[in-house]
Amino acid sequence: MAKWTKATLQNGQNIYLDIDKMTAIKLVRGQGKDFTAAFFGVNAQPFEITETPEDLLGMDPKPGTI
Repeated sequence: MAKWTKATLQNGQNIYLDIDKMTAIKLVRGQGKDFTAAFFGVNAQPFEITETPEDLLGMDPKPGTI
């Protein structure tokens, strides 16, 4: 069964992501903006979202990582 999570795009729109189909997720920092890039598939353009990877996956962040 799919595991869905709610996320917010950089432009403020809400979307729902299927975590089971996510191939990679990373926190991107620099150039005046911070966002999380969520990848689905090998050659797909990532979704740029405002939540941290830990928030999306329901994990507790490790000290010093955020």
